[in-house]
Amino acid sequence: CLFPTPKDKPGIAEVRSFDKTNLKKTQEKKTLLTKETIKQEKAESS
Repeated sequence: CLFPTPKDKPGIAEVRSFDKTNLKKTQEKKTLLTKETIKQEKAESS
């Protein structure tokens, strides 16, 4: 093994067998602000 894995990290087998069905589905999406949005927010706050 070239890279010893720390004990707190999952092994390859654990990652491959990970069950995604238990994860919560979230609707919130993070969008990056455009320059226009930032200008508008600065104008509103001052």
